[in-house]
Amino acid sequence: MWTTMKNYSWREYCIIVGLPLFIAPFSYQSGVRPRVPLHSMCAGMSLGLLGGVMLAHQRSWGRLMGFLPNDREVELYLRKGHSPNKAG
Repeated sequence: MWTTMKNYSWREYCIIVGLPLFIAPFSYQSGVRPRVPLHSMCAGMSLGLLGGVMLAHQRSWGRLMGFLPNDREVELYLRKGHSPNKAG
């Protein structure tokens, strides 16, 4: 788990922060007036934060397992003097 979290890029941090902020106004508006909107917004932001962490973790894990492109690892590989495979 810690290896996956160490592999987070700036995009994953944007997902973790941005998803709750994106959901907040919608969950506030879905609350019934006069006393529920604040509680509805807190619940929506909590769910957004949980979803953001799960999505970021899935993207990071996908890069580590080779299911998604990992440009940072490719760049390190090429810096060490390895040549890319050429098909042809």
